[in-house]
Amino acid sequence: MRAAHPTRAALGLTVLVALALSACAPRGDESTQVEGVVVSTNPELATDPSVPVVEDLVYGAADGTPLVLDACVPPDFDPLTDAARPAIVVVHGGSWARGSKNNIAWRAVCQWLAKAGYPTFNVDYRLAPRDPYPAAIDDMIRAVEWIRSDAQVTRFGVDPTRIGAFGGSAGGNLVSLLGTLGSGDLTTGARVAAVAELSGPIDLTGVAVTDDFAPVQLEYLGCADADDCPAAVTASPNTWIDPSDPPFFVAHSTDEMIPLEQAELFVRGLRDAGVDTTFITVTGTLHSIAMIDADLKTRVLDFYARTLAPRELPVAPATDGADAAAEG
Repeated sequence: MRAAHPTRAALGLTVLVALALSACAPRGDESTQVEGVVVSTNPELATDPSVPVVEDLVYGAADGTPLVLDACVPPDFDPLTDAARPAIVVVHGGSWARGSKNNIAWRAVCQWLAKAGYPTFNVDYRLAPRDPYPAAIDDMIRAVEWIRSDAQVTRFGVDPTRIGAFGGSAGGNLVSLLGTLGSGDLTTGARVAAVAELSGPIDLTGVAVTDDFAPVQLEYLGCADADDCPAAVTASPNTWIDPSDPPFFVAHSTDEMIPLEQAELFVRGLRDAGVDTTFITVTGTLHSIAMIDADLKTRVLDFYARTLAPRELPVAPATDGADAAAEG
C-alpha cells in the first residue's frame, strides 16, 4: 500500500540550521536549535539562467492525462564523457491541493541541486480533491521508476543505484513516503537512497494537527471523518519505517504551521529503527523551503555528498592458492 502528505511552500526568508549534537550519534528527537532570520527577499530562491531546464517531460499518464516533470541539467554535463551521477527528485508543496514544478522557488531548488552536479527532476503530481490519496504517491513512484529507466539513465547521465529525494511541506510528506515505503534494496524500483524533507506532515492520523489544517488533511485523504479514515494510516510515512530505510535529513521550524511534534515523532521512529537521521530545528515560524539559506544549502549538499557517494565494492583478499598460482 502507498501513502502521501501535506504542505505549503513559502518564500522570502532565511534561517540558520544545525546538525547532530555531539560526536556521538544523536538519539531520540535530539536536534540543534538555531535562530531563523526573516528577510524581505530570499536570493537563495532565485532561478539560475546558467542551469538548463528541459521542461514538461512525460513520465507517465493517469486517466489519459500526461504526467510531467522538468529536468534540471548540471551545466558541466557531457553525456559523451561524464561518468554516471546520482540524481535527485524534487517534490513541491501546496497542501496536496495546489502548487507546481513551475513555481519559481521550486525551479530555483531544482537548478541549485543541478548546479551542484546532480541531474535533478522537478515533478508535478495529481492534486486533491480531484485526485485524493494515493494518487500523488503513485505518481511519485512512477517518476522514480521513469528516472531509473535505461533511456533516462543514458540521456541525463543518471546512476540508477543512487537516486535521492528532496521535498517540502506536502512534498516533504511525499518524499518521506518514498523513503519508507518498501524495504530492502535502495537501488531498484521506486526506492530512493537518501531523503531530505522540510516541514513535512508525517502522521496523518490526527496526531499533532492544527484545527485549520485538519480539514486540509482529510480532503487530501478523501475522508469525511478522522475517526473513520483508514487512509490516514497508510498515508503516514512513519507507518512504514524499517531498518532498511535510507538516510534522512529532517528540518523543521519550532513554531510553524505544521507542529514540530510531527518531525520529532518521525525522527524518533527513524532512529529507533537504526536509520541514519540528521535533525535540524529552527527557532521561529519559517515553513518548508522558506528555511533555505546558504548555510542550509551547504548542509543539505553535505548530506547528499555523504549518502549518495559511490559505493565501493569490497575486494576479496587473495587466497593462498591464488597467491601461489600468481607466483608460479
